[in-house]
Amino acid sequence: MSDKSLHRYPLQLDEDWHVHSTYSDGKGTLEENLSAAEAAGLTLLCFVEHVRKDSDWLDAYIKHCAHLRQGSPLEIKIGVEAKFQDEFGTLDCPELTDEIDYVFAADHRVPLGMSCYCPKDVKQWIEQGMITKERVILGIVNATCAAMKRYKNIVIAHLFSILPKLGILIEEVRLEHLMRIAECARETNTPIEVDERWCAPDIRTASFLYLQGVQLVASTDSHISRRIGKYHHVANVHSALSRFSKMHSSQTVDARFHIQADNDAKETLVPAA
Repeated sequence: MSDKSLHRYPLQLDEDWHVHSTYSDGKGTLEENLSAAEAAGLTLLCFVEHVRKDSDWLDAYIKHCAHLRQGSPLEIKIGVEAKFQDEFGTLDCPELTDEIDYVFAADHRVPLGMSCYCPKDVKQWIEQGMITKERVILGIVNATCAAMKRYKNIVIAHLFSILPKLGILIEEVRLEHLMRIAECARETNTPIEVDERWCAPDIRTASFLYLQGVQLVASTDSHISRRIGKYHHVANVHSALSRFSKMHSSQTVDARFHIQADNDAKETLVPAA
């Protein structure tokens, strides 16, 4: 992508790449969200709505966003969020037009083979020994990489946010899986969002991706207008990335640093013992 909003490091806290409105499951209207973004001093706002293949309101949504874009002091982007349907990166979305700037690929369900499954069911299968955690992680990684190659203008939404629902720790994601995602993101020029709502990805994963040259973007994933542009987790990630911006080896972060909670329960990167 040649979008002027991209290729700026490490994170831009005056941008919000993922906010929802009443067009899907948000509480605020597009106008209310835009007003909140302006009040927060943002320079960029990306409207994002959940879609499915049968969503029939997309044209109205696009026209509404385009109207608000006219005369706005903010750079406004139009996006949709679609969940994986299978391990091959298929997204549950209608046919998309060029008016859609970004498609956010989300792991709301677990992609395995030709289908996707409810996290509650998959967690039970893991506990019963019917499937391994490694196989589940592989399914998510496969779908994520496949979607990046299959669709244009993809953004990976809240990477690995589904893992806690499955009883899987982020530390159980192998380095080779993170490397695959990083390489695919670089090859396809795909941004990966750092999501405030889901605190995903975590600082270690975000640092690894950043040091591999992956474009990271800041988002609140807000469903309420007043939360737009308000960052805590994302700000902590930004702080960590700023400290490591001159490092060039992802292995350095993986081997020498670990996540530790400070007295304010903030995530920080500190030297490993």
